[in-house]
Amino acid sequence: MKTITDSDILICGHGSGTPSTKNLHTYSNLRHAQKARNGVRKGIVEVRRHILMTDKHRANFVSSYKTLIGRNRYSQPWRQYVYTKRPEDGKYYSDCSSSGIATYKKIGLDTGGLLNTAGIHSSSKFTTVEVTIRNGHILDPWKLEVGDCILFAGSDPSRPKQIGHVEYVYKMPGSKCPVKRKAYIYAKADQTAKHLATVLSGDTVRVFEDCKNGWSMCTDGKHLGYIKNTNIEKVGKSSYPTGTIAAPCWMYTKNSKTSKKILKLDPMTVKIITMHKYYTYISATVNGVAVKGWVGTKHISYK
Repeated sequence: MKTITDSDILICGHGSGTPSTKNLHTYSNLRHAQKARNGVRKGIVEVRRHILMTDKHRANFVSSYKTLIGRNRYSQPWRQYVYTKRPEDGKYYSDCSSSGIATYKKIGLDTGGLLNTAGIHSSSKFTTVEVTIRNGHILDPWKLEVGDCILFAGSDPSRPKQIGHVEYVYKMPGSKCPVKRKAYIYAKADQTAKHLATVLSGDTVRVFEDCKNGWSMCTDGKHLGYIKNTNIEKVGKSSYPTGTIAAPCWMYTKNSKTSKKILKLDPMTVKIITMHKYYTYISATVNGVAVKGWVGTKHISYK
């Protein structure tokens, strides 16, 4: 199974110089390699997400933050001049936290003030995203969303968790896709595989890849797995592979010849939903009606 790593994610922030974007994997390595005087590595500590953030807010976050990139100058004393010019010199300023928090305000999200990194950690306006962090890297980065705050350890041990820096998720791989009807996310592109999650009509999943076999790799924000393309809108376009039944054979309710027979199939073209060594789950159209069931894999040929 192909997976999603932190190398696939772009973040934005203002650590020095001017705001910029960078690769999450590369930046995570850089931070984790640095140590504070007390020996604590300056890597990722936690991820926080604004509780009211929507997909519309995320799109607006990117378009707004984009105007800061290469423009604002780093300053803590003048950190409030993120989107308004400082009257004395007509220039824009920000620091790591104010660049993102001011952007939240600009797109209509209340943060309770121009928080610093410790404030993001403790604010009730934010919730913690349960990610796995090891050796400075987020091992399940598919759980992230644009606009999430990635908090890093700093030099001051008096701060909670020694937090001293923040970057923001700027771009995620894949795209959001509405779910047509109640469906399952499976551990494999196989409907007999383990169910990882149930998604309902109206929910959205992030689709990372159309597997070209009628399935797409996706996440519901908590699990990474596969969903049938017939259950989602817009993204997954591939259909099930076409197969041919050359001689009459029985269709069964389960992948076993001891299960109930559904009907006898004449030679025809069918859609292959899930193929196993001995049995294959297919969709066949008989007298204008779509019927699904299992047939012996030896009876099917396909390209």
